[in-house]
Amino acid sequence: EYPATLSFVEIPKEAWAFAGFDTPESALQSMLWATLHGDVNSVQASITPAEQARRTEGEWKNKTDSDIADEGVQRLDKATGFQILNIQMFSEDEAHFTVYINGFDQPDQPLWMDMKRIGGEWKSDAAEYHRPSP
Repeated sequence: EYPATLSFVEIPKEAWAFAGFDTPESALQSMLWATLHGDVNSVQASITPAEQARRTEGEWKNKTDSDIADEGVQRLDKATGFQILNIQMFSEDEAHFTVYINGFDQPDQPLWMDMKRIGGEWKSDAAEYHRPSP
């Protein structure tokens, strides 16, 4: 049994950096940094093969790398930072985050994100907004 970690993390946007993929937290920051900077290769490196397949069939379908980069940059333009509200470890290779992107409009908060460790590197496996039931 892996208890929830309530270590609250808040990182302002100006402090975002490519932090590698050694921990779930650094992998999340690297993915956000890559998205903000339109670095599609690093975004793709920060997600699992299953998540890449989902995006290729979904939000990335029929889009060029340039389109994907522009959309990511625009999406994070309003962000002022991010907060990890909760980390739940399901195993040593699986984590579930509750993340809040500061500056984003409601109701698309918080963001739930599953992270998996593959080949020693943490990757984002799935993300969804938690919309309260009507």
